[in-house]
Amino acid sequence: VEGVLPGQILLRRGDAGWVSNLEEGSRHYYYPVHISGAFVFTPTFASGLYLLLCRFLTWNFAEVVAMASTISEITTNEETQLW
Repeated sequence: VEGVLPGQILLRRGDAGWVSNLEEGSRHYYYPVHISGAFVFTPTFASGLYLLLCRFLTWNFAEVVAMASTISEITTNEETQLW
């Protein structure tokens, strides 16, 4: 069963409802890579939630658990739809 779920996911990034909740100019997330290449920085809360979602959907549960402690307060429509 492992590996089946990620192949069945279809992200509809052009969906009008999804796009309308994005902050102006935030159709992409930028993740600066640490000089060691070992990890990335999440410059905004929404970018962190999106990375958490991607890790969850690709079954990287240990990384999801490690990131989950950074979730504090969801305040924008963009963050709500990611959560």
